[in-house]
Amino acid sequence: MTEIFGAKLLAAKGHSLNGKYIYTLDGTWNTVPGNGGYLAVEGNLLAGGPGKYLQFFEGRDPTGVVESVPAGVLCCRELRAIKDPGDKISDSLRIEILLFQNLPLPAGLTSTGNLILRSYPHPLPAGLTSVGHLVLGTYRHPLPAGLTHVGFLDLGAYQHPLPAGLIST
Repeated sequence: MTEIFGAKLLAAKGHSLNGKYIYTLDGTWNTVPGNGGYLAVEGNLLAGGPGKYLQFFEGRDPTGVVESVPAGVLCCRELRAIKDPGDKISDSLRIEILLFQNLPLPAGLTSTGNLILRSYPHPLPAGLTSVGHLVLGTYRHPLPAGLTHVGFLDLGAYQHPLPAGLIST
C-alpha cells in the first residue's frame, strides 16, 4: 500500500475550511464522507482558501475524485492527524508550508512550482531561476536578478522592476 502524506489548512482546531467536517486530531483515523478529505500532497495548500491552522495528515483509501480537485491535491476517504512527517512530503508542498508559516525559503532553492508571496516578509533566495506560478501581490522585495523563467506571473500591486531576463510563458 502506498503511503500518502500531506497537509491541510483548517479554519479552527480540527474544523475543515468549509465547516462540514471536524477532524479528531489525536491520531485516530477520520472517515470523511462525500468526496473524502482534500489533502495537499504535491502543492496547492491554499487551494481550499485561507486557513488559520496547518495540520499534517496521513491519508488512505483515495476516493478517485478528480473533478474540481486542484492539481497537487488528493481526496482520501480516511485521514489521521500526525506530527510533521519530515521528508515524507513533497518538496513543493514543503515550500508552500514555509510560505504559509512566513519562514525563509532554503538558500539553495533554484526552482519551484507555486510561490504565492503577497505579504511574504522575506527576500527570495538569490539563486532562484525558475518558478511555475508566481503571485506577487504586495510582495515588497525585489525579485532575484537571475530569475529567468516564470510559467504564470500575477503582478498584483508589485512595485519593483522585473529582472531583465525574465520570460513568462
